Amino acid sequence: MLFALETVGEYIIAELLTQNRRNVVEKLWTKQAAKYTTSNSKYSPSKLAALYAIELLHNKDEKKALQLYEELQRRKVMFYLPGETAMALSIVEQILQGCNKRL
Repeated sequence: MLFALETVGEYIIAELLTQNRRNVVEKLWTKQAAKYTTSNSKYSPSKLAALYAIELLHNKDEKKALQLYEELQRRKVMFYLPGETAMALSIVEQILQGCNKRL
């Protein structure tokens, strides 16, 4: 179960960036997954990236997504794994660029 909770954010990001099937995201984004991802976002930039993707692409909440983006930018030097941080920042930037192209 821990592995499923640990990887659900990445799975949701992949779904949102490819087929973006609402029913798949809602099936994956359980209360338990949301709680796990949110509580671990303090320690994991990939969890912040997942929350950002969910808020912007699934919930269409630009304000909340911006707050998460700013939090990731503020905390990027505090995370322990530079590679994970770089990957999370890259994903968030790609999502942001994709959204700007649609506007």
